[in-house]
Amino acid sequence: MLRQMQIESRALFAIVMFVIEVGCDGACRGPASATVAAAPSDEQDRVWELEARGQDFMRAQIGKSCGQDADCYPGLSCIKWTEKLHPGSGQMMTCEVVCPRLKCPFGTHCTHLIHGPKEAICVW
Repeated sequence: MLRQMQIESRALFAIVMFVIEVGCDGACRGPASATVAAAPSDEQDRVWELEARGQDFMRAQIGKSCGQDADCYPGLSCIKWTEKLHPGSGQMMTCEVVCPRLKCPFGTHCTHLIHGPKEAICVW
C-alpha cells in the first residue's frame, strides 16, 4: 500500500510540474528568458497571419524590395543593408521578419547572414 501511494504521489507531482511549465509559457524560467525583448503581440500576430496565408504568399512577401515599413506586409520590417558579396550593388532594402525578437514563420529559421543585413532575419 505504501509503495502504491509513493508511485501515485510521483505521478501526481510530474503532472503538476508539467501543468506549471505549460502554464508559464516560458515566463517562469527566470532571467534567461528575459534576455530577448518580447515583441508586441499584435506584431507577432501579423507574422502568424502571414504564415496562415500559405508558403507561396509568404515567399512573395519576405525578401521583397521596399522603401519603407509601410511597403511591407504588417509584421515585417523594411531593412536597409549593403550586400557584402557584391559591394558595387549599393544599398538594398527588403521586407524581413527580424528575429529573435519575433518568432519565425513555419518553414523559415532565424539566422544572421554574413553577406546580408546586420540584423538576424528569418530565411528559408
